[in-house]
Amino acid sequence: MTTDVEYALSKVGTDTFEKISSDVLRDYGYEVNPSGIQGTDAGRDAFVEINGEPGIAHYSTQKTWRSKLRSDAKKAAGHDEDYGWFVFVTNQEVTGRQEADMRREIREKYSWDLDLWHHERLRNKIETDLPGVARRHLGVDPQGKDDVTEEIEEFKEERIEAIKNRRNLPTKLEKGPFVAIHLIPNGMRSMDYGIRPSDLPTPPEYGKTNASFDGKPVDDGKVYVRHEEQDEHSKYTFIHEDGWMEAVSTDVFLHSKTLLEEAAEADIEFHAHRFDAEVVSTIQGSLDILTEMGVKPPIFVYITVVGLQDNEMYYTDKVEGPISTPKIPKDEMALKRIEIDSFDSDVPQSLKPVLDRFWNGCGWSVGCIDYRDGKWNPYYRR
Repeated sequence: MTTDVEYALSKVGTDTFEKISSDVLRDYGYEVNPSGIQGTDAGRDAFVEINGEPGIAHYSTQKTWRSKLRSDAKKAAGHDEDYGWFVFVTNQEVTGRQEADMRREIREKYSWDLDLWHHERLRNKIETDLPGVARRHLGVDPQGKDDVTEEIEEFKEERIEAIKNRRNLPTKLEKGPFVAIHLIPNGMRSMDYGIRPSDLPTPPEYGKTNASFDGKPVDDGKVYVRHEEQDEHSKYTFIHEDGWMEAVSTDVFLHSKTLLEEAAEADIEFHAHRFDAEVVSTIQGSLDILTEMGVKPPIFVYITVVGLQDNEMYYTDKVEGPISTPKIPKDEMALKRIEIDSFDSDVPQSLKPVLDRFWNGCGWSVGCIDYRDGKWNPYYRR
């Protein structure tokens, strides 16, 4: 079973991991003086002392932790300083046998005592002694529930059912097929941000990176719609006080809804390029809002297309189309989950694999064409 802290530690960015590592070592009894030196592989080091003995500590999130440990030890051996301790902090899983082997290797080669901090040791220390570190740097409460990923998946499914049934929504949504975007932080169920709905930042308008005016506070969050005076809306965005976001649009066709009502059998064309561009913009704007709110990565991102089975996908005339017109193959297409591990992530590149799969699944073998020369360059422009 995976706790909030365990999952966040496995996904933590290098800058945050440095802060966590220094806090943990200080609490353990080390005097820590960060050197400010960062290697090309994003590893950092700090000068440490414990019981009057000098040492050096290296922090790294590199998956090949043994190679990194050996490399850092070799570099430290070239210093003018004499160390009694070599401290290595990694967020990777380390077995007892691996730790014992590395202790022996470092002792035999450099005559240093190796103090190895790894994923399980860090988790135990943070959850037991340093709950403030978990809240401050990881955005989770160490008392959070187990099986966090399973719980988040179930929560997303509950929200999709709520949208289908038009129940428990922050505003009234028009009937019809829809696209839903959900951003759910790892600490959704355990963190209390202490922000009342009226003070929450306004979520971006669906399809854009920002909003043109302030949203409306509701009992548990803030919702944004373009025209508040309307009885029903074709799209909305919502941020919950627990840090999760929901963006929904029924406005995904080329034909007017009046035409669809008059001719129920009329073909509907799904504007695929508009879908791509609007999804990317909405997610980028939502991540900006979560940053402002103080939410910490990792963020789970879900894109779901509902109610458009067998409808043709419209594509621009600027691109040579496939032999057969692409069609959406299923009534509900839940795109593969994306995990945003840093707010500095390139959002279009993070989304490329799932957008490629979406187009592939609909019959376009080359994937999403809004990436040209491997870079985000959408055909649809507002």
